Amino acid sequence: MQINRIYKLRNRTANFTRNFIKMHLFTSYSEWHTAITGPCGLTLSKEYCRERLAALADTENPSTAAFIKAYGQKYTDQVCEWFQQAESEATA
Repeated sequence: MQINRIYKLRNRTANFTRNFIKMHLFTSYSEWHTAITGPCGLTLSKEYCRERLAALADTENPSTAAFIKAYGQKYTDQVCEWFQQAESEATA
């Protein structure tokens, strides 16, 4: 009985997390940039942006394929544009 409850709770939590993450799509460069550099704590250096652009261009990469499946090609293209903008604005 207890194991059944734990299993159901784990599944509900996983579904909630997956749906919550999938639901939040950034709608502007400013919103995306603020989230990446603030809560995520990443530095959008030229090198990092180039690495991410290369990874997102590699559709054979399982992570990239999963991103495209979850968010769609249009949103993936938008994220690539934001990485290109961040790269052009980066000083290092």
